[in-house]
Amino acid sequence: MGQSKQLKLRFYMVSVYKTDMDNLGHLTPEDEIFLDEDVLRDDYDPSRILERDEVLNRYLQMFSEVIRGKRPRNVFVYGPTGVGKTVGTHLVLDRVREDADGVDDVDVTAVQMECRDLNTSYQVAVNLVNVLRESTPRSSISTTGYPEGDVYDMLFDELRKADTTHVLIALDEIDNIGTSDNVLYKLGRCNNRNSAKFVDPDDTKVGLIGITNDSTFRDSLDPRVKSTLCEHEIHFPCSVEERSY
Repeated sequence: MGQSKQLKLRFYMVSVYKTDMDNLGHLTPEDEIFLDEDVLRDDYDPSRILERDEVLNRYLQMFSEVIRGKRPRNVFVYGPTGVGKTVGTHLVLDRVREDADGVDDVDVTAVQMECRDLNTSYQVAVNLVNVLRESTPRSSISTTGYPEGDVYDMLFDELRKADTTHVLIALDEIDNIGTSDNVLYKLGRCNNRNSAKFVDPDDTKVGLIGITNDSTFRDSLDPRVKSTLCEHEIHFPCSVEERSY
């Protein structure tokens, strides 16, 4: 390309660039649309859920035994997607820990784990072992390669060693494990001294919370699991606005 053509092309590009920049706005710290756009993000954690006070208070009362130093209930939480089950569970567990702080000889550890990418009881159990080991000098374990019985032995051992009186385990989207519900049976009955292997409640009192948006999931559970986990239920209904459509 000749020098004159190169100069014309460069002049054209500069002219177009300058024209486009003249029409381009500017960024300012003020936002005329949103007061706080963070509330639209997936990881936003609100301090309150509108129109959920009644169900949240009933949910909270499920753990009244914890504050009295007793074994916690197992709770099955269900409702449609987007009605506040996950956030509500987080708020309830935070309040239980907060209230336990003011009670002598009661310490509560809460574990809230999402099972979206975990489709077997084995995977859930391994991940729980690793979560419980995070605050200890013990190393995490591989997600494969262990006999299932050994994984439950390690899980129960971590629960026994927990530096707390109560451990509340919330498993979100538990329907993802399908019919592989052995972990729900094991955890739901782990304080039962009649079991061959158990976590002595004098060491650690364990409560299980199962959360799902599939209300029919409980129908597919082993009857033993259903009687253990679904004895106490919390239903998150649609809001008034959603029901009006």
